[in-house]
Amino acid sequence: MKRTLKQVWILVAMASISLASCSLDPKISENIDYTKDPIQTEKQLDATVIGAYALMTDAKYYGNNVLAFSDARSNAYSDNRTNRVGSISAFTINSTARYAADTWKQIYLVISETNRALESQVPDSKEVKKLRGQAHILRALAHFDVMRLYGQQYVDNKGLAGLGVPYITKYAATDDKVTRSTVGENRLSIYADLDKGIELLSEANTGSKVKVSLAAAYAFKARMALFFSNWESSDLEVAKNNASLAMSASTGRIIERALFTDSYIAGDPQGNTIFEMSRDKVFNSGTDSLYYIYVTHAIGYGDMLVNFDVDELFGDDAPEYVTDEDGVVIKVLPANDIRAERTMINVVYGELRNVGKYPKMESNLKLIRYEEMLLTFVEADYRINNASSAEGLELLNSLRQNRLLNYTDVASYDLEDIRLERQKELLFEGFGFEDLMRFHLEVVNPRLRNSKGEIEPVKYGDQRLSFPIPQSEINASGIQQNKGF
Repeated sequence: MKRTLKQVWILVAMASISLASCSLDPKISENIDYTKDPIQTEKQLDATVIGAYALMTDAKYYGNNVLAFSDARSNAYSDNRTNRVGSISAFTINSTARYAADTWKQIYLVISETNRALESQVPDSKEVKKLRGQAHILRALAHFDVMRLYGQQYVDNKGLAGLGVPYITKYAATDDKVTRSTVGENRLSIYADLDKGIELLSEANTGSKVKVSLAAAYAFKARMALFFSNWESSDLEVAKNNASLAMSASTGRIIERALFTDSYIAGDPQGNTIFEMSRDKVFNSGTDSLYYIYVTHAIGYGDMLVNFDVDELFGDDAPEYVTDEDGVVIKVLPANDIRAERTMINVVYGELRNVGKYPKMESNLKLIRYEEMLLTFVEADYRINNASSAEGLELLNSLRQNRLLNYTDVASYDLEDIRLERQKELLFEGFGFEDLMRFHLEVVNPRLRNSKGEIEPVKYGDQRLSFPIPQSEINASGIQQNKGF
């Protein structure tokens, strides 16, 4: 995968230079290269799908923005010392902001690549089915990501009736005016792509951890179904069933406590990996990487800080500080929970930081782990039954057994236990904001202080919970702006 990415990276970069507009309306957009002939060979199809992966790893998408945005609006936040992500944490992003325009544009570039791949005229074969299966899943994922940022599902609690995003399924289409679907319509289109991708990958699985496999396809469907279950309760069964299928198909496991920290440093996929985006020392986001945002300002930008009390979140499982009679720390005892250990979260230059995840610029982007699917299953199962179950209890205890040095199995759990376990396990991995929204909780961080110095939380239903549609897009295609912008 890495060698192939190198072959397409230059082509992707060259293509990006020529994109003078982020319009979705091909009649007035320069995003589409009309001189491209339809894909005729398997090799061309393969290159196009790999090009979609390359576009996704860009800093304007998964290489930084999409993951950073979620945590900047939750339990990590940006203090805006370098003007990076600060407007996201403060919920002051506007329709002319670079973040709004760049991320929208980058995601629709991925969609354009997948559409070109899916319109290919290559004769069917096992390898072609693999490629088309991946393209369907990537198209669904890209639309899901742009919808969860720019859709109005949270605003006024409209849910599936809220305005979503244009679902584009044609490459260089010129016959239809682009319009915004509802979130509910987006959901149906996303599921259609996911189901087709799963069908194709069931016939011809990639078996890869850095390309979309059948296990990853199930996992993405489980993730999206849990998201949509906020408004459609039947999706809880979809989330539960697909999480189970993902765990089974991945032949993976919960990574052991002793391997947890090093699993984020490792250059290759680990035993708990379901899907990663490949990076290396040459092809990565460089100074635009997540590493540079999280690492101390003495090395990188250091914008992203931790906005919670480790002792409060982890309780007795947090590190214990031994002080002398003057209150000076003379010894720090190891954390019982490895996720609270100083190798993962630590005070650096007087600021609390994530130090364990994104430890290098070249680290692979771990987009789906076995543990996420376990927690998805447990939550969906609990919500369906409105109670804990023997299967859920076994899974939850097995996760904790691999995270806590000294642990006694619990006999029951509730939704708050699940929410806190997700927070501990998935910290800084791009789930923070969506999890707060699913539980209808407020967003609270130091960037939300008013003129009196008081923090004013952003509550569920607030119009600021959706990103603005970029003004450049509205100027080009005339699609409707979000409320409040």
